[in-house]
Amino acid sequence: MKLLKKYTNRRIYDTDASKFVRLSDIRQMVLERAAFQVVDEKSGKDLTRSILMQIITELESEGHESLLTNRVLEELIRFFDDKLVSMMSPYLDLSRSS
Repeated sequence: MKLLKKYTNRRIYDTDASKFVRLSDIRQMVLERAAFQVVDEKSGKDLTRSILMQIITELESEGHESLLTNRVLEELIRFFDDKLVSMMSPYLDLSRSS
């Protein structure tokens, strides 16, 4: 698994390739199905999810059609207040594999 470190200056460093990468580079990793993890350089906290969400936001701002409409986002937020949240995540993972 490729390790990417995010620094306080918001730059992301690919420890395998020994170079800084952009969100477009990480998007390409996703498209190539490369395994990677983004961590905060100081705390070691996993930032992968927030980087993936940032890529989605960037794609939408570039004019790509939104996959996560306001209605879908509202429903997802409601799931967090519901006991079904522990069941929904595995279900969504399984549904994308089909």
